[in-house]
Amino acid sequence: MWVLGAAILITIAGVVGARNVEMKTGDDTMVSSGSKIYKDTERYQSQFGGDALLVLLTGDLETIFSPDNFATLSALEQDLNASPGVKTVLGPATLLAQMSVSSVEAPGTQVLAASADPDQNGPMDLTLLRTQDGKIHPSLSPLAPDDQHVLIAARLVGGMSIEEEGDMIAALEETVASHPVDGVDVLVSGTPKLDTAMRDGMVEDMRLMLVLAVALMVVVLFVVFRARWRLLSLPIVLIGVLWTFGVMGIVSLPLSIVTMAGLPILIGLGADYAIQFHNRYEEEIGRGDTPASAVIDAITHIGPAVGIAVLATALGFIALLVSSMPMIRDFGIQLTIGVILLYAIGLLLLNTLLYQRDKRRDFSLLRQKASSQGDRAQLLLGSLARNVVRRPLPIVLVAIAASGLGFYLDGQLTVQTDFEKLMPQDNPDLKELRQVQAVLGGTREVGILVEGDDLARPQVLAWMMGYQEQQEYAHEEAIIASASLASLLASGSGGTLPPEEQLLETIAGLPAASRDSAISPDGSMANISFTTAPMPMADLNELVDALDAELDPPAGVSASPAGRYTIIAHSITSLTENRLLITLIALAAIVAGLSVVYRNVIRSVVPVVPILLVVGWSSAIMYALGIELNPLTAVLGSLIIAIGTEFTVLLMERYYEEKAKGEPPAQAMIIAVSRIGRAITASGLTVIAGFSALIFSDFPMLQDFGKVTVIDVSLCLLSTLVVLPPVIVWLDERLQASKVRPA
Repeated sequence: MWVLGAAILITIAGVVGARNVEMKTGDDTMVSSGSKIYKDTERYQSQFGGDALLVLLTGDLETIFSPDNFATLSALEQDLNASPGVKTVLGPATLLAQMSVSSVEAPGTQVLAASADPDQNGPMDLTLLRTQDGKIHPSLSPLAPDDQHVLIAARLVGGMSIEEEGDMIAALEETVASHPVDGVDVLVSGTPKLDTAMRDGMVEDMRLMLVLAVALMVVVLFVVFRARWRLLSLPIVLIGVLWTFGVMGIVSLPLSIVTMAGLPILIGLGADYAIQFHNRYEEEIGRGDTPASAVIDAITHIGPAVGIAVLATALGFIALLVSSMPMIRDFGIQLTIGVILLYAIGLLLLNTLLYQRDKRRDFSLLRQKASSQGDRAQLLLGSLARNVVRRPLPIVLVAIAASGLGFYLDGQLTVQTDFEKLMPQDNPDLKELRQVQAVLGGTREVGILVEGDDLARPQVLAWMMGYQEQQEYAHEEAIIASASLASLLASGSGGTLPPEEQLLETIAGLPAASRDSAISPDGSMANISFTTAPMPMADLNELVDALDAELDPPAGVSASPAGRYTIIAHSITSLTENRLLITLIALAAIVAGLSVVYRNVIRSVVPVVPILLVVGWSSAIMYALGIELNPLTAVLGSLIIAIGTEFTVLLMERYYEEKAKGEPPAQAMIIAVSRIGRAITASGLTVIAGFSALIFSDFPMLQDFGKVTVIDVSLCLLSTLVVLPPVIVWLDERLQASKVRPA
């Protein structure tokens, strides 16, 4: 009753704590807030804003800029600019209303200059759109890329979370809808809108997958786990997950897109631990123990074994702390807290409930029911163990050869880091963004933050111009366009910078939206912006590195890449490139932890070897099936080593328990596999059922994560029941033959 009372109190505290868990999706979930790239981006966005929401108008320019429509666009741009989450608005109506045309000395060219008395609501002179040779004026070409499209760019305030962006985008869409443009198609799109759609879609997907995962686990427990009250594991596990989220709320551990994926992992592992305790209790009852002695014997034997397995699993998860991405580190902490709490609730609450259920029942009837459970499964598993322990050499050779092939093919796996290909291809927001990209060529921006004194001086402007031209030429397929104060000044004066004596006057005459997007009011910060073609994040990161390597600003001036997509490209690439390192660290951490517990080389290394083979097998199967690596599957190596080692430790512990009773190695393994193999198989299939729900996701990224996890956990089960038994028996028999004390 003390245990039940404590569980109720902890659950109440868990509910309170879980309500304080916050969803976090800012830049500091991808890179450390103390890193240079984060600090540069923070300053960059505070001055120049974040990504832009794009309003694409499709129709004839004469229709778009008819007197009525021009008045509507002017009002729309003013209302967008007045929105609290908008930094600047750059649109042709505002730009043209503030400008007039004057001649420059270069033949056939014109320059746009500020009008002394702009009339925002009057008709617009269409001659302002074009130069004397009929082409769209260079200053307007980014906003009017051709004769059928006009663009309004509302740059959002920087540093907003995806949730804040989502609310702002919804408000801005309402603003656009309230200003209908007659005879013109209006489309609201942009990378912020796609990011929000992806986040919202994944959250909704995970909710549905959670329900489906629990339903599949119910089916598996009914079919595989032939024990009384076989579904008791699930409510116990759900309470343990609630405790985990309660602790997350108390210690301010945020929920992110990655930590949401921890739900099926924790549910699967929690069910695993509960099944082990439940199975051992039923086994002890079947042997003739009273409920009280059955609980004592079960906890005495399986408690330490599961505890060691949980230690190994937690060490594998802790290895994620070496990741450079904060939300991956949070993922490791979340899983570590979760498995410890799930172990505790299975050890204490589950066994308490089993005892309370049976303590007043007829003892002989209990024994009869418990002993009749799982006889067929035990016979099948015993037969499997008998066959594999007789054939250690061919089994081990085939396993090693297949794993070696997989590790070789691992280097040839395709790494998919293009977010647009990792989300549902029929998503309306994705389709709309691709429409905009087809017109503009690209929508993602890489910024270069330039800092120094008096950045408007000729020397700095000349460097900006030269740097932009150099990078556009060197990366002509990747860079669609670039913009800076220098190119803004040059676009209206025949492609050259104005004379030094006219610089200040010309800058002061620029439209406010254009000027503010290029240089700060005090001239100490400037922006060079590169618009890129759609590409995977790995390729974008290479482009950013190349842009960074070519930076050579004048003395007294510093420059560095910045912006949201600079951060995303850097973090995603680091994650996929460091996956092998994280896997090896997880492996080393588990071996080190088992060495401390066992103080024996064989017991420390042997449980890990079969799971290490699984990593190779997994790569071979992924290659054969054409499954790509993505940001989620990149961390799967350490997760599978952590999860799979739990199976092998439990089987090894039961083997040594049977061997301590005087059984020879082969017979001890047969008994161990037949007895605990049923629980391991049931728990493994429960984990598989949980992850298989992800296969039904609409998101290719989650689908592949589910597929690979199902494959890997299945391989872990196979390796535990087929590879581990002959390896342990063979080693023990060799040790006995050499008259070396067995481990």
